[in-house]
Amino acid sequence: MESYRNPKYVERYEDVIFELETPLNFVVANARYQKKDGYRFVVDNSGEVTPFDWYNARIGISFKVNKLADGAIIGNDRNGIVNGIHSFIRNFDIKLNGKKVYDCNDANHCVNIKSLLEYSPGYAQSTATNEFFHLDTSRHAEERTDQANYNKGFAERKLLLGASVVVTRELPLNRYSFFEALDMNLLPSGRMEMNIEFESDANLIWQASDNCRVILTKLQLIVPRITFNSEGQSI
Repeated sequence: MESYRNPKYVERYEDVIFELETPLNFVVANARYQKKDGYRFVVDNSGEVTPFDWYNARIGISFKVNKLADGAIIGNDRNGIVNGIHSFIRNFDIKLNGKKVYDCNDANHCVNIKSLLEYSPGYAQSTATNEFFHLDTSRHAEERTDQANYNKGFAERKLLLGASVVVTRELPLNRYSFFEALDMNLLPSGRMEMNIEFESDANLIWQASDNCRVILTKLQLIVPRITFNSEGQSI
């Protein structure tokens, strides 16, 4: 079956960005964790003739890691994110025109395993790095000084976070079965609501010395909109 994304059917293909319904609080007091639940995106294109390509939708996540007690940088401490950007979302549900159509608890566990099974070595070392995916080579979080336990994947992730700088990565929604099933299908125009709960810092960070926390600084939903030409509209 030929894809409706074929350029001969498409007049325009462009990303549309949606902001959170509830703003993030990214200035978090010392010794406090950021709120992890209650985040929601709403997309309503009811009545529109230009559909969204939900298969290629993704969530842009900007975050940093700092010390829990005083917000200091993690520096050279052996603290870092355990897995890639897929590990961030714990629970995820979707309502379509008011009816729940998808509900996945502990979503990060299945998506992380799925990525390990499906990503080829070439993809893992190139495109997947945009998902903060750096393949672990051992179960340790050691630095290069300990060659026996050196974990290249952890070291690459930690290098990006070492000065507590903000890192921005994209989580492709087609890693979840609801969106994966839309590879060759278009959802009808309507109102979609996505409710997200993020993983706890205790499960997200390898805590080696001082306790650390993840601070989300920006969340955006990015959905491509398709404008078909006359031939595309006919199919």
